[in-house]
Amino acid sequence: MNALTIDSSTRLYGIVGDPISQVKTPQLMNAYFQQQGINAVCVPLQVATATFEASLRGIMALGNIAGLVITVPHKIRAGALADALSAQARQVGAVNVLRRDAQGAWFGDMFDGAGAGGTHQRPVSATAGAGEHRTRRTAGHQPAYQLLSHRHEAG
Repeated sequence: MNALTIDSSTRLYGIVGDPISQVKTPQLMNAYFQQQGINAVCVPLQVATATFEASLRGIMALGNIAGLVITVPHKIRAGALADALSAQARQVGAVNVLRRDAQGAWFGDMFDGAGAGGTHQRPVSATAGAGEHRTRRTAGHQPAYQLLSHRHEAG
């Protein structure tokens, strides 16, 4: 594996929560990015409930933020900041992923428990293009790097 190089084209991802010390997403995503040679990095972002909306609006305004994983206690409030929501997110009234699309709009989705015991279409990798999916059985959470790169259609 090559050493991590952060430059002007590095895609930035964050996991937002409070507390944030328990999360393993950055380690998993960064190992995957490095293994696959993807110029991206994921960092934990501790955001207090009292400053959630202002903090997220500021983070989302940064041009090089590609996506955010949302964890406790912010999943319900995060949906209000998305430009569009998946049917799943609308149904449960919460999101755990916010992705920026090519036009700069933010799409919210909910994957908690997705795939438990079922067969679903999943992206092949963090760089998968539209239509590059494979079917696999999942049990619980899908890796965050795939959620953030998943091509979507607002439903």
